Amino acid sequence: MNIIIIIAIIFAVPFILLRMSKMNKIKEAEKRGRNEKKHEADEEVRRPERKLHEEEKKRWEDEYWKRQKQS
Repeated sequence: MNIIIIIAIIFAVPFILLRMSKMNKIKEAEKRGRNEKKHEADEEVRRPERKLHEEEKKRWEDEYWKRQKQS
């Protein structure tokens, strides 16, 4: 009976450790995602011209593809 319990513990411990490791990685990824969103929001506040450049680039690309279709 004791041998069965020992074998169960031997197999359970690595499984539990792997599960905890995976959960920590998930939490770290979620935290990284939140930090990236916060950083992007701060960038928009600090550098509003960045958004203007992105809109200008998008407008230029749209015009480019319209010219390509007309040709």
